[in-house]
Amino acid sequence: MVVANSRATQQALLRNAPWLDAKYIRIVYNGINPKPFLSPPRKDLRALWELDRQAAVLGFVGQLDERKGIQELLQAFVLVRYHLPNLHLVMAGLGSLERNIRSFAVENGLERYIHVLGFQQDIAEVMKAIDCLVLPSWWEGFGIVLIEAMAAGKPVITTHVSSMPEIVQHRKTGLVVPVRNAEALAAAIRYIFEHPDIAIQWGEMGRERVLNRFTLENMLDDLEQVFQSAISIRKTKHGIV
Repeated sequence: MVVANSRATQQALLRNAPWLDAKYIRIVYNGINPKPFLSPPRKDLRALWELDRQAAVLGFVGQLDERKGIQELLQAFVLVRYHLPNLHLVMAGLGSLERNIRSFAVENGLERYIHVLGFQQDIAEVMKAIDCLVLPSWWEGFGIVLIEAMAAGKPVITTHVSSMPEIVQHRKTGLVVPVRNAEALAAAIRYIFEHPDIAIQWGEMGRERVLNRFTLENMLDDLEQVFQSAISIRKTKHGIV
């Protein structure tokens, strides 16, 4: 048996290893412990970030590198500023583009609106403090931060690559946009923040989706089924009763 963490990974395996037999590939989605994301906030991170109570907060969590779509995200942020003047972008993570991001903020007069947080130990608290998570990656292994944000009841925006469309249900738990498209990303950000009732509804549906599909318990149950299937195949193959 071969275990893939998504249909996208399964298809990638079949493209790159044509000798694999598809019937022996099982999909087991990654899971998280949702409990830290379900409890009330323990910290007032917005106060720590020096944001006013009326601020709209768009969050990014991940490596600050090119493949995460950082450039498109910054371009999209500039595009929506006229329509959402109180929008702030908080970016949690480390990476080679950190200096570029800070320079971009200065050059565009956005030092008060783009917040580079660096490495954050408690991601659950970050997810609770933001209004929406964006992950505009060019490609991903899985996109676990999408699940974490959804567990915290937040709508999410991501790109139509890798496993992300399997995690995020378009216009049900968030929005899925074309990759490397700052204009489409900006439009998605505007839609989320200009329709707060829908954003809340999508956040609730996202949390429900995580609890039904992307928990550690789900993952372990699916893995157990893989083992049971492998044992059954082996018994049949060798005539074991």
